[in-house]
Formats: sequence, C-alpha cells, structure tokens
Amino acid sequence: SPKPANPNPNFLIRQKDVLFISFLIFLNFLFLWPFLGKAYHEVSFSGPVIPLLAKALTIVGLWDFSQAVGFLVVLSFPLLSFSWYFFLRKFTGNWKLSVLSSLILLLPAFLGQHVDIFWQAGDGAHSVSLALLPLVALPFWQFLKTGTFGAFLLSFLGVAIVALTSPFGLLNLVFFLGFLTVSEMLL
Repeated sequence: SPKPANPNPNFLIRQKDVLFISFLIFLNFLFLWPFLGKAYHEVSFSGPVIPLLAKALTIVGLWDFSQAVGFLVVLSFPLLSFSWYFFLRKFTGNWKLSVLSSLILLLPAFLGQHVDIFWQAGDGAHSVSLALLPLVALPFWQFLKTGTFGAFLLSFLGVAIVALTSPFGLLNLVFFLGFLTVSEMLL
C-alpha cells in the first residue's frame, strides 16, 4: 500500500513550508533593510503593548526607545506575510494560495503603501495588531471546530493582546472572527 504523503494532516509546518519561509525572510530583509535601525517618530500609542515591548528592548540595551519602536513596527511587516501564509495554509489547505497571498503582501505597490501608512503616518500599533489577526484567528477557528479549552485560552489571550495593542486592530479582529464564525456555522 502506498505511504501517505503527509502522515499527520494537522501538522502545520512541512519541508516546503520551511523553504518558502526562508525565502520570505530573505525577501522581507531586502525590502525592509532601509528601515532597520531608524527611529520611529511617533511616541503616542493607543495601547500599552508596543511601548512596553520597546521599553523592554531599551532595558536590554539594544536600542533607544524610538529605535525599539521602529524595530517593532518593521517587524510587523514580515509578521503580516507569515501570519497570512500560516492562516491560509491551515484554513484552505492550499499551499499555492497561501504562497500567493504572502507574496502579494510583499509586492512593492502593497508594501510601499503599507510602509507609508504605518511608518510615516505614525500608525505603527495598527500595523502590529493587523499582523496578529490571522495568528489569533487560528486558535479561534480551532476552538470553533473542536471546543477545546486550550484553543479557547489561546484565542482569548490573542484577543487580549490585540486589544491592548490597538483598538482599531480589535475592531478589525471582531469583524474577522465574526466572518470566520459565520463561515463555520454555514459549513
């Protein structure tokens, strides 16, 4: 009898995933190189997560506060492409669709507008919260399917982190999880 290609269909990362993620890291590094180490000009935030993490990086002695905030905002750009890759990989099971979506997020037209809005306009906390949306949706979707307490706890903590990062991100997350819930009810 032939051996199945994937003995564990719930396993999230496969060899081709690791290769593609390495390629994504390389592309993100190339595109975001000009922003690494630059100071972020915005100092007011609507939630405490970004300032708390930036202060922790400052205490460690890596950067000053504005450079640490800039690093966290720049980190949200690759996190956005990774999180959509993993979400669509798990949700659809289609590797090509997940690769295409994460590459579209890196296109100069999209990434350029993303950088303009979130870096230059001072909406860095929104960028971080939007990058977390698919990562919060994964355990929430698992909770909808299985009802396990672990999935509930992970989704609860994820919603709390998004809420403490940006109220705008929380509003988007509520809509996103609402659509996910309706889709699970219909399917």
